[in-house]
Amino acid sequence: MEFSELLEKELVRVKTGEVVKGQVVTVDSSGVIVDIGYKSEGLVPIDEFERESDGTLGIKPGDDIDVFVISKETPTGLVALSKNMAEKQQGSSDLTTAFHDHTTLQGKVLSHNKSGFMVEYKGTPVSCLFHNQD
Repeated sequence: MEFSELLEKELVRVKTGEVVKGQVVTVDSSGVIVDIGYKSEGLVPIDEFERESDGTLGIKPGDDIDVFVISKETPTGLVALSKNMAEKQQGSSDLTTAFHDHTTLQGKVLSHNKSGFMVEYKGTPVSCLFHNQD
């Protein structure tokens, strides 16, 4: 077997639009570099990470995260990734499962009115209507 074939066999195949697991390599002002096992590492914009109360990002090299593959071909040579889009996709899946299984999820209340609440669950806004029991 040729060296190039062995190398290609060890690399993960990623597709645009899918969520993959990765490991944080570096964190700096340009973003978070993530190793997803592909031939190139990926970049998640720094603004997708919330600051902790002490001002740190709450993410460090070695952390495992799920990321959404936006594009494999970028001018920088890095794969374009999104943590937020991965969370939204997972949130949508969780919501669908909870609906079918009649289970409860916890979210953040964004607003309310006389009809119910607008709740955010993993980045996905959800309308929760009051149910009239009369």
